[in-house]
Formats: sequence, structure tokens, C-alpha cells
Amino acid sequence: MKKNNLFIIQFIVMFLLISFSNPTVTVQKMNIDSKAEGIEEESPKGIIYWQKLLFNAKDPSEYLGKPVEILGFVYRHEEDPENIFFVGRLLLDCCYDDALPQGLPVLLEDNAKWENDQWILVKGKWDRIKVGDKERNVILPETIEKAEIPDDPYIYSE
Repeated sequence: MKKNNLFIIQFIVMFLLISFSNPTVTVQKMNIDSKAEGIEEESPKGIIYWQKLLFNAKDPSEYLGKPVEILGFVYRHEEDPENIFFVGRLLLDCCYDDALPQGLPVLLEDNAKWENDQWILVKGKWDRIKVGDKERNVILPETIEKAEIPDDPYIYSE
């Protein structure tokens, strides 16, 4: 249980640094082209793909209504509204001890049915909402299904 809490705390810190960073800071763009090394053209767009795309977008609202499908486990942040949870995977950069959760927010009013650490498949579309004084992209689910833990539950850095 302590290991899960450490992962969640590490993710929260990283998410806050990315989400609420000073907009005047210059950030080098990451290559998110679907033909980039390690991303096959026909592969599903996963968590890292969407994180890079949204983080580097000049106008993140350009993705409103775009379809998204994500497989991962449910987790929540205490500081987020009750109608938001995350669907995520653990990112391995080096080794299992360094695994960090990476996720995408899902907006669902009645989401108590989905328990933390439960694996789900979310299919929906992107929307943009205001949380506090910041706007952020969220998935509006059209369907959520229980899912089995995949043979390889991790995602890997490029």
C-alpha cells in the first residue's frame, strides 16, 4: 500500500508541474508525429501519446470532440473534484522500482462504481473544462468497461 501511495504522490507532483507551470517558460517540443520512432502509424494512441500531444499543443481546445480510447487502472487525486478520476498505467523508464503512474483525466459525475486500481477500458471524446482557475482537457466517456490486466501492464519511455 505504501508503494502505491508513493507512486500516486510522484504522479501528482509531476502532473502539477506540467499542468500549472508558468506559461512564459519556454519548453522544447517533443516529437509526437505518428511516424516518429517507436510509434507505429496503426498503433492505438495511448497515454503518453496524448500527454505529449496536449502538453505541446498551441491550442489544446483543437482536440475537442476527437475520439480517445485508453486502457488502464483507475486512480484519483484528493485535490481534484469528485467527478474526475484518472485512467493510467505505470511508466517504466529504467526499472520497476522507478515506475511512475501516468494517466488521463476522465470526467464522470457518478464514478463511484469504478474503484481505485480497477482496470478499465474508456472510450470517449475529448472535452475541456475549468478546474479552479485553470482549463484542462478531460475525457468524456461514451463507454467504460471492466478490463483484465494486460500481460504487460506497463508503458515505456521512448
